[in-house]
Amino acid sequence: MQKNDIFEINITVITEDGDGIGRIPGDGRVVFCKGALPGEKIEAQIIKVTKDYAVAKVNEIIEKSPDRITPDCSYTGKCGGCSFRHCSYEAHLKTKQQYVRDCIERIGGFSENSKIEFLPIIGMENPYNYRNKAIFPFSTDRDGNIISGFYRKNSHSVIEIDNCKIENPMASQIRLAVTEFATTYNLTAYNEETGKGLIRNLMVRTSRSQSEAMAVLAINGNTLPHTNEFISFLTEKCPFVSSVFVNINKTSGNKVSGDKYIHLYGKEKLRDAILDTWFDISPMSFYQVNPEQTDRLYSVVKDFANLRGNENILDIYCGIGTIGLCLANNAQKSGNPIKSLTGIEYIRQAVVDAEHNATLNDITNAKFYDGDAGKVLSDLSEKGALADKYDLVILDPPRKGCDKKLLDTAISVNPEKIVYVSCNAATLARDLKYLREIGYEPNKVQPVDMFPFAGHVESVVCLEKRKC
Repeated sequence: MQKNDIFEINITVITEDGDGIGRIPGDGRVVFCKGALPGEKIEAQIIKVTKDYAVAKVNEIIEKSPDRITPDCSYTGKCGGCSFRHCSYEAHLKTKQQYVRDCIERIGGFSENSKIEFLPIIGMENPYNYRNKAIFPFSTDRDGNIISGFYRKNSHSVIEIDNCKIENPMASQIRLAVTEFATTYNLTAYNEETGKGLIRNLMVRTSRSQSEAMAVLAINGNTLPHTNEFISFLTEKCPFVSSVFVNINKTSGNKVSGDKYIHLYGKEKLRDAILDTWFDISPMSFYQVNPEQTDRLYSVVKDFANLRGNENILDIYCGIGTIGLCLANNAQKSGNPIKSLTGIEYIRQAVVDAEHNATLNDITNAKFYDGDAGKVLSDLSEKGALADKYDLVILDPPRKGCDKKLLDTAISVNPEKIVYVSCNAATLARDLKYLREIGYEPNKVQPVDMFPFAGHVESVVCLEKRKC
């Protein structure tokens, strides 16, 4: 088999990134085909060959899957945002649900006969315009005009766009206004290769509950020219903008943001709500990007936690406190308040935000600490500041999951229950395997589609301490 060879391939499965998978006839090697769906027979042209697999492009669909649809976005296949716009949403949900189950059974070593209950994935009734955060890079077209949009898939070439099917419409309006301002005042776009140019990217955050937006313009310089004119122009074009920052990023290459934020206008934080719990969000805060599904995700966490009152909760990777504070606030409003909430987060600013959000919701029995979870718990133990017993541990790690040391730390407080929230089914499965080895059995898995038309899927798992 060589590059440019052509084969007829039967596609049997699909990857998280939307690549159809089949095998080369006679050769047996796996071949990845972007845009192909399970159940399809395609004419595939090989574009890359390795010892273990090949990559091909689809020349022709010989037998079409009933799940194939005509994409409703003209940027499909160009922009790197959505991998499944050619697939019906119902089929896409089934793919994600099966992916979560396959990872837990294959990587985690849980057999089909295990006692884990795999619940049906929670999708969206209207999976459009759901993102409350967008980052738009800037560039220059062939005629020297400044443009903004998204990166082409697997590149840093900017595709100019009119609108995006999954972004909040306020974000698109702000992007167009900033691009117009840059053109009017002859501002330049940053060039990664030369390191020259001023405007790097625009980050927009939107609030569902307040119908407001925050704009953060990253620049390759110390100041933004025509600042007063910029504020007037932007707020006139987009009166819903309640907060404006400039981010100073003079690093070389493609780093998204620098460490310095300068507040130019309006509020310093954007306020939003999850499950009737208020959160103030700063430019650098981690906050779930799909507000409708976040309500559903956290409702699952609440159901799995099944709080009855007077519990001690440990929230590791607490961020700005969203999950723990939602649980504490809900319990408080229901008349069965928890006893205490302890949150641990590595990033100091996130802890400052979490403390603020606890005060915002009148939650007085929550304490937050920054640093390595193991060291924080050890220090608290030495000071006698830990509860005698923790009833619940919440884990919500980044995509890389938890290492064994962190998981050992989590069970060192001897919780009756662990609720694990994951954005990566593969690392989740690995961690569930280890947690089972050290005494905690998963009994429920709930996938939630936080990213319709994209590959990622969120999962919530309930684990209980194994009875001796």
